[in-house]
Amino acid sequence: MSRAEIRRRYEVPDNVLETPGGPPDPFPNSRGYDADEVKIIEAISRFRAGGYDERIGFTVYDAVRYRRRSSRW
Repeated sequence: MSRAEIRRRYEVPDNVLETPGGPPDPFPNSRGYDADEVKIIEAISRFRAGGYDERIGFTVYDAVRYRRRSSRW
Protein backbone atom coordinates (compact mmCIF):
# COMPACT_ATOMS: atom_id res chain seq x y z
CA MET A 1 0.00 0.00 0.00
CA SER A 2 1.39 3.42 -0.89
CA ARG A 3 2.21 6.05 1.70
CA ALA A 4 -0.50 8.33 0.24
CA GLU A 5 -3.07 5.56 0.67
CA ILE A 6 -1.88 4.97 4.25
CA ARG A 7 -2.38 8.66 5.02
CA ARG A 8 -5.85 8.65 3.45
CA ARG A 9 -7.15 5.46 5.06
CA TYR A 10 -5.63 5.60 8.51
CA GLU A 11 -4.98 9.28 9.27
CA VAL A 12 -1.72 8.49 11.06
CA PRO A 13 0.48 11.60 11.19
CA ASP A 14 3.82 11.59 9.40
CA ASN A 15 5.69 12.16 12.66
CA VAL A 16 4.30 8.84 13.93
CA LEU A 17 5.19 6.99 10.71
CA GLU A 18 8.68 8.46 10.77
CA THR A 19 9.60 7.45 14.32
CA PRO A 20 13.31 6.53 14.09
CA GLY A 21 13.80 2.80 14.36
CA GLY A 22 10.12 2.31 14.95
CA PRO A 23 7.68 0.35 12.92
CA PRO A 24 6.58 0.60 10.33
CA ASP A 25 9.64 1.39 8.32
CA PRO A 26 9.31 5.07 7.35
CA PHE A 27 10.77 4.25 3.97
CA PRO A 28 8.56 1.64 2.31
CA ASN A 29 9.93 -0.22 -0.67
CA SER A 30 9.10 0.85 -4.21
CA ARG A 31 5.72 -0.92 -4.02
CA GLY A 32 4.76 0.67 -0.70
CA TYR A 33 4.17 -0.85 2.72
CA ASP A 34 3.86 -4.62 2.99
CA ALA A 35 0.97 -6.45 4.67
CA ASP A 36 2.69 -6.71 8.07
CA GLU A 37 3.49 -2.99 8.09
CA VAL A 38 -0.11 -2.17 7.17
CA LYS A 39 -1.34 -4.26 10.12
CA ILE A 40 0.89 -2.26 12.44
CA ILE A 41 -0.41 1.00 10.96
CA GLU A 42 -3.99 -0.23 11.39
CA ALA A 43 -3.29 -0.96 15.06
CA ILE A 44 -1.73 2.46 15.57
CA SER A 45 -4.76 4.05 13.96
CA ARG A 46 -7.17 2.13 16.22
CA PHE A 47 -5.23 3.01 19.35
CA ARG A 48 -5.14 6.69 18.34
CA ALA A 49 -8.89 6.67 17.68
CA GLY A 50 -9.38 5.39 21.22
CA GLY A 51 -7.31 8.21 22.71
CA TYR A 52 -4.04 6.33 23.04
CA ASP A 53 -1.42 8.62 21.55
CA GLU A 54 1.71 10.62 22.36
CA ARG A 55 -0.18 12.96 24.72
CA ILE A 56 -0.46 10.13 27.24
CA GLY A 57 2.90 8.56 26.41
CA PHE A 58 1.59 5.88 24.02
CA THR A 59 3.93 5.28 21.09
CA VAL A 60 4.27 3.08 18.03
CA TYR A 61 6.39 0.75 20.13
CA ASP A 62 3.40 0.06 22.38
CA ALA A 63 1.29 -0.88 19.34
CA VAL A 64 3.97 -3.33 18.19
CA ARG A 65 4.18 -4.94 21.63
CA TYR A 66 0.41 -5.46 21.51
CA ARG A 67 0.64 -6.97 18.04
CA ARG A 68 3.33 -9.44 19.10
CA ARG A 69 1.16 -10.69 21.97
CA SER A 70 -2.13 -10.80 20.12
CA SER A 71 -3.19 -14.02 18.49
CA ARG A 72 -5.92 -12.19 16.54
CA TRP A 73 -3.43 -10.92 13.90
